[in-house]
Amino acid sequence: IQNITKVINTGEIYEEEVQLINDSWYLKRINPFLSEHNKIKGVVVSFVDINAQKKTEIELLNNGKFLTELTSLLPGLIYVYNHETNMNEYANRDIASVLGYTKEEVKEFGDTFLVDIVHPDDIEKVFANLLKIQTSENNVTHNIEYRVRHKNGNYIWLLSKETVFERLPSGKMKIIGVASDITHVKNTENELLEKSNFLSKITDVMPGITYIYNQETQENEYVNRDIAEVLGYSAEDIEILGNNLMEEIIHPDDMVRMIEHHQMICESKENEILDFEYRAKHKDGKYRWFLSKETVFEKVEGSNKVKHIGVGTDITAIKEVEKKLSESNIMYNIILETTLAGYWDWDVKGNHMYYSPAFKAMFGYEDHEVPNSPDWWTQNMHPEDLIEANKIVEKHIQTKGKVPFVKEARYYHKDGSIVWVYCKGKVLEWSEKGEPLRIVGSHVDITKIKETEQKLSDSNIMYNNIIEATLAGYWDWYVQKGEAYYSPSFKAMFGFEDQEVPNNFDWWQQQIHPDDLQGVLNNAEEHMQSQGKIPFLNEVRYYHKNGSIVWVRCKGKVVEWGENGEPIRLVGSHVEITKIKEAERKLFEANKMYTSIIEGNLVGYWDWHVKSNYEYYSPAFKAMFGFTEDEVSNSPDWWKQQIHPEDIPEVLELFDKHVKSKGKIPYSKEVRYYHKDGSLIWIYFSGNVIEWDESGQPLRVVGSHIDITRFKN
Repeated sequence: IQNITKVINTGEIYEEEVQLINDSWYLKRINPFLSEHNKIKGVVVSFVDINAQKKTEIELLNNGKFLTELTSLLPGLIYVYNHETNMNEYANRDIASVLGYTKEEVKEFGDTFLVDIVHPDDIEKVFANLLKIQTSENNVTHNIEYRVRHKNGNYIWLLSKETVFERLPSGKMKIIGVASDITHVKNTENELLEKSNFLSKITDVMPGITYIYNQETQENEYVNRDIAEVLGYSAEDIEILGNNLMEEIIHPDDMVRMIEHHQMICESKENEILDFEYRAKHKDGKYRWFLSKETVFEKVEGSNKVKHIGVGTDITAIKEVEKKLSESNIMYNIILETTLAGYWDWDVKGNHMYYSPAFKAMFGYEDHEVPNSPDWWTQNMHPEDLIEANKIVEKHIQTKGKVPFVKEARYYHKDGSIVWVYCKGKVLEWSEKGEPLRIVGSHVDITKIKETEQKLSDSNIMYNNIIEATLAGYWDWYVQKGEAYYSPSFKAMFGFEDQEVPNNFDWWQQQIHPDDLQGVLNNAEEHMQSQGKIPFLNEVRYYHKNGSIVWVRCKGKVVEWGENGEPIRLVGSHVEITKIKEAERKLFEANKMYTSIIEGNLVGYWDWHVKSNYEYYSPAFKAMFGFTEDEVSNSPDWWKQQIHPEDIPEVLELFDKHVKSKGKIPYSKEVRYYHKDGSLIWIYFSGNVIEWDESGQPLRVVGSHIDITRFKN
């Protein structure tokens, strides 16, 4: 009655949805009834059946609730972002559960919310992605990874998959997207990358060639250095030989054995290492002896063949020495057994110590039998050597590495016997308080050397053939005073007793070969003028007391500078390299295994001293682009002229981000370079700032280049 009265008084139509007792739905409508003079004489009441419409509305409502519940249960954040207002119009869950902000706090941000929470280094990328979505077709999904700041101040990584939801009249749009927290994935990626780089550095500075050979395709899928460096063949030579490479360079007498050896690898046990000695033909036509230690890397899918990983060491010099000493076989056994060192990596703060499988095998243990704890070596080292070893470690730490961590010590083998090892280590990481965080190093089994020293002490063969080839003579030059100290072993290297050589600077200039003198003086001057940036390293000839020639490798460094930058003190060593030069190199590199953990990838490496604008390129780096050693200047401008111009901006931008993030953003990328012959080659490069100045600017950047052209083609 009330509604009828209202219609009569106002003349307005009244509508109402009503549900009857039998659950039927009707639309009740009250219309005014007008006379011929448009005066309200009464009303007309009608009922319209709307059951079908109500059923549809209820279904839509239920579907909407279902979708709301469903999206709230989906992992990640589902949202509709209005590009015009710069605000989210919908999100499937409270943003507080993802980023910690309440709805009120989000409102306080207003339209600057996105700018305020996205990482400064990623904001440009986010807006570029918005523009990309705006200019793309509908239903095209765009992926973007970026960092946003949690309320607690930490940044988390998000992966957003976005597409156009609705285009607005203003030209802007609404975007629907799904954002997932991938922080854990990113952290895992970084850990894997660090481990991958760690392993790459180890394999790439191992003595000899580290490779992965595919028996199915008969090709090397990976090699840690240019084969031209070892056998003289260029990339073009290898390409021409193709699948015939092995038949062409392997000695015919060794080819059948190699095929049998490959079959043995296929049938070998997991982690079983097989040795194989063979001859390979150098480009100059001469054969060189190699020792390969190989094991299965992975099975070739769909085949009974495998990919095997190996380390090939040039043992030509060893074979020559073996021939001379065939009766006792002393030299061969010593060098063979000490070429590959076992290394270890000690996380001091975490009290965790990694021992390589070769380290454990040195003492007769399988990989799983030795716990990753520093307690193990203290329990297995001979007690008489443990006290001195602890003192050496302590001095190394107290002097910040100035006192070397080097020790010959005895360990107990699993079978109870004594194993002599040459242990060398170094602190790689320090805390802000100067405490050691990480120590790495290597152990080389020198038991054979010790046994041979004892057996051949009367004839002094081991001393002449091994000790003299591995231990350097030390010298100490006070530049301004013109005074010099020569160690007894330095003097003995040239046949003199300790009292026969005066401690003055002039002596060595009189003793060195006159053709080599000026080169050494020039190198010393360059080293001092460059403040040590140019290394002081020479291989020269000296006259022995008996008149013969003695070849030595001379290496030195200025260790003290005056207030005006003048050199005060230069120290160094002379290593006698006349005999068994190749064998000495293998022993020397094996004893320096710890440096393999910190050196860069030697496929083609570079070392950029930023302030002096000097960049060293390794020979393998230059050869990668078809250049010889003297054709490439040591300047960072060279690679900018050689790289494809379209790739330069991204490389420079990536380096800038790497620097600004203090190395957290990796400096690695696939780019194109021009070869000397004009062709394009694809390169994967990776670099890292390893020295910073006090203001946070980079001082030194090192890295490597790997030719990946054949993977791109």
